[in-house]
Amino acid sequence: MLVFAGRTVPISELALQTFLQVGLPLLVSRVLVRVPALETVRPVGVNLSFFVLVTMIVGANRASLFSDPGLVLSLSGAAVLRTFGIGLLVTGLGLAIHRRREERIAWTLFGSFKNLGLTALLAVNLFGLRAAIPAIVCLVFEILWLTCLPLILRGRG
Repeated sequence: MLVFAGRTVPISELALQTFLQVGLPLLVSRVLVRVPALETVRPVGVNLSFFVLVTMIVGANRASLFSDPGLVLSLSGAAVLRTFGIGLLVTGLGLAIHRRREERIAWTLFGSFKNLGLTALLAVNLFGLRAAIPAIVCLVFEILWLTCLPLILRGRG
């Protein structure tokens, strides 16, 4: 039982959502990767798909986001610590133990980015729209982190 949700999630529903949101796209991607003509438009397709996903989840939650600024503010504090804190810690660790720049970049990205699109979709499907708000807030800070990374990681060996 998920105590914070006040109910259990049927394992069959979790399995179905996992298949629909992970398994099916993975299978389709294995087919599409074999079509050479799609290689040039793949990055645009991926970015457009992610944009549509985020826009739909944010749009569906706009009333909750604007009606409870205290919630958004408290989640923002946690999101900054989670994203920037972990990212800076991992970057600093890489520098402290003298890792190559490429290795530090990989560590930083692995340590600081989470699959918030999937998190938001699972939250909406299993618990309702409002459950996606933490993922939405964190996603904003991950985008900000991504824009700061070139400055943080530049020119250090």
